[in-house]
Amino acid sequence: MIEIKKFVKSHIVDITLWFVFLITTISFILLPLHLDIRVMLASAHQADYVEGNWFYAVLNSWELKGFLNRTFIYILYKFANLFVPYASGAIFEALVKSAFALFTIGVISLSVHLASLKEKTQNIKPVLLICSAIFACLIHSHIQAEMICTILLILTFSIYINTRRNTKYNYIKLFVAGLIAASVCFYKSIFALMAVVFFSAIYLWNKTNNKTISTKEVLSLIAGGCCSIILGLIIIFLLNPEEIEWIKNAGMYENTIIFGARVPFKHIWNMFTNRFFYACLSIPVVFIGVIFGFKNFVNHIKDGVLQNIARLTLWFIPALIIVLANKYFTYHYTLFMIPAIFELYLTSYDKEFMTSLKNNIFSKGNLFIFSLIILFFVLIKVFNWSSRSGNTFISIMSFYVVFVFIMNIIIH
Repeated sequence: MIEIKKFVKSHIVDITLWFVFLITTISFILLPLHLDIRVMLASAHQADYVEGNWFYAVLNSWELKGFLNRTFIYILYKFANLFVPYASGAIFEALVKSAFALFTIGVISLSVHLASLKEKTQNIKPVLLICSAIFACLIHSHIQAEMICTILLILTFSIYINTRRNTKYNYIKLFVAGLIAASVCFYKSIFALMAVVFFSAIYLWNKTNNKTISTKEVLSLIAGGCCSIILGLIIIFLLNPEEIEWIKNAGMYENTIIFGARVPFKHIWNMFTNRFFYACLSIPVVFIGVIFGFKNFVNHIKDGVLQNIARLTLWFIPALIIVLANKYFTYHYTLFMIPAIFELYLTSYDKEFMTSLKNNIFSKGNLFIFSLIILFFVLIKVFNWSSRSGNTFISIMSFYVVFVFIMNIIIH
């Protein structure tokens, strides 16, 4: 009994992380798909039935998002269809989400491996953490283009970090990073703006770690991005030129600001702030990232104008994308997971803050964390959020696992 207590005490973080990971993963797989994803799967099923051919089935199916998003959904559809027919309902959906969960775990594991200097056995903690945070999002965000974009950009940034720590094949790795980063615009064309977030994150990470990037390396990134866009456009123009018209029609149909919708600023402000608040509760890592982002901004406000601009840009670009889309769906705010996770990552470099967390339970850092937890529960209670969400417990668990990260885990 004593040995069991010692084991639990010495492995409490690992046990907690594994428990939260299992709960969030099982919840993610078993919860029903949102209506949007069901429509996408129906489109994939219809195209597969009519065409009976992988490539043309993807190109000739129509959905509001880009052809890579249709390709991704089609692959999930075909995976599930290997085991059960489309008409199987809940079982089919669970298999689709299982495939996405495997994809997420695989990409995040690779990302952590590329970005970390620790032994492989130590890399499991940030993998469990990040996957838990992703799986804990409410069903509105599950398998949406925004979630896929978040996962791919995490991978892209990890590749960049790897080039700073292992210079072998640098130009090739940076080319691949640019290739992946630019590909997100074929999930949603407006995601092209996320390139600004990527370069802002690179700039901040370099300044934090006293690293630099050469002109040739920047050109390798840009070359990869250009090749990705050119390749995507060649596929579109040669095989499905109607795609460009579809993108235009989708933008007009959805009344986006890009295609001329006139929206009063007051409406934009009210819609954005109202939905952002609920997004923070629906995606707890965003709630925490905003507060830690503010803390980091205040602590480093004297570092220089460019760093302040870069830090604000991390948050401004996702906000701009949401405003230009002019819909303010909760899942659109999933893009804020990128700056949120990055802010938490940068916090791990604050040695004084991290040391105070570990060495003194009553330190200002710990009191700061505890106040966040209290605020989170107060907001849920005051706004009766539990009645709005079927996934409240999972989101609370996600919040707690991020707290464990701040307390115990340094990714770099």
